[in-house]
Amino acid sequence: MMVAVPHNVYIHRHPTTTTGVCLLLLLRLPAGTLTDELLTAHEGYLDQLTAAIEDLRPLLKSIEKRDELKADKAEYEAIIADPSRLLARGNSSA
Repeated sequence: MMVAVPHNVYIHRHPTTTTGVCLLLLLRLPAGTLTDELLTAHEGYLDQLTAAIEDLRPLLKSIEKRDELKADKAEYEAIIADPSRLLARGNSSA
């Protein structure tokens, strides 16, 4: 998903990290237009994004935990649905 932000900066969110968020900043500026003021503005915006990620980190961890629990549930449901598991039940007492 690409989101346009001020000064022709584009943010691409990609769920490949452990937090589920990776930011890729792409600058699309004509040559010679990068100034100290613009750089300062971009650094400030990057600081805002970093702070937003830190604010969302507990939520992102909760989402990861939920996904793990859903995967475990699906695995257990597959085991329960297998009727052959009952056949080995009487042979386990040694």
